[in-house]
Amino acid sequence: MTDSEIRVATISDPGYTAIPGLNQEIFDSADGFVGWCNSVGGINGRKIVVDKLDAKVVNYKSVVGQACKDDLALVGDGSVGDSAGVQDRVNCGMPAFPAFTASPGGQDGAMTWQTQPNATDQGNPIPALKLLSDKIPGSWSNQGGLIFDVSKTNQTRNCQAITKAGGKCVYQGVISSSGEASYAPFVQAAKSAGVKQLFWIGDEHTATSILQAMADQNAFPGGFIMSPNLYTQTFVKLAGSLADKGNIYTYSLSVPFSDASTNPLIAKYLAIQAKFSPKTAQTGLAVTAFEAWLLWANAAKACGSNLSRTCLNDQASKVTSWDAGGLQVSTNVAQNRISACAMLLKLTPTAWTRFVPSDQGFACAPDAVVAIPGLGLGAKKTN
Repeated sequence: MTDSEIRVATISDPGYTAIPGLNQEIFDSADGFVGWCNSVGGINGRKIVVDKLDAKVVNYKSVVGQACKDDLALVGDGSVGDSAGVQDRVNCGMPAFPAFTASPGGQDGAMTWQTQPNATDQGNPIPALKLLSDKIPGSWSNQGGLIFDVSKTNQTRNCQAITKAGGKCVYQGVISSSGEASYAPFVQAAKSAGVKQLFWIGDEHTATSILQAMADQNAFPGGFIMSPNLYTQTFVKLAGSLADKGNIYTYSLSVPFSDASTNPLIAKYLAIQAKFSPKTAQTGLAVTAFEAWLLWANAAKACGSNLSRTCLNDQASKVTSWDAGGLQVSTNVAQNRISACAMLLKLTPTAWTRFVPSDQGFACAPDAVVAIPGLGLGAKKTN
């Protein structure tokens, strides 16, 4: 960092050989924010310089080491392999303002300031699941889940939280991360267990295969809801033809693109990306990354000429209510607490459309914000 520039890093995994282009929108969204911010004077007159570091999932530890040496902070970042280097980042005193966290160390770690918290001691998707269950009679007592084997702990914890919120899990399916010869057995198992609402956490290609198996067997549950990373145009192209065969949903904690004609915030986001990073895909993750950049920029601006890692942490620790100016639900960044509110989106053959609420804003399920035992695996500050 100099008197004229601020150097920060963002990490993603587009070079991962198994899934080329994985979360490329993290880098693209960074280009949009940095281009826009620098065009209006940067941060207190300092130009932002961003190092885009490709962890390729398996190289997270090494790129964090590079960022520790070269950069003030991590901003708008997210890597599936973050468990390998979160403690290294904390040990070097570098704060992170991530788009997402993947491991318990990242989710609960020191100096991690999440605009959309994902702490291990809360049932993070439960408000969204409850909002959908309220539309499907009897489903709160007939919940099911599908997840990859490498993340099965998340499913167990989601079921803990559903139970705590008065619901019941009747099926927990675990899919091999290397793929399955057929997804029909999982569809049949969920049907036999009486699942009325099934929650998938994973990628869009596997989700499409699961949905096709449901269509082949005419075995859709009352609702099939997916993690927010499925809010992409790619998924619409992959699975839109199946939309009329079942009730397919995802949820979002940010204002959807379809609100651009009535919501000036998401309209401005789209205009910024169109001008400064037109290749940015319209995905929920791209917006979340942008919100993380906004949070960091507010903290950096408040530090003024005393900008440092310590000051960034001090400023972020004061943010107990954050909604990115109205671009997302309000969360408690400082204490890593989720919102009771969310938005449900329903798949049509050509687009994701609002479902709950149907007009504007977010819907809330306060009774679904429940505490569960934390994992106690968060990266800790040691100095």
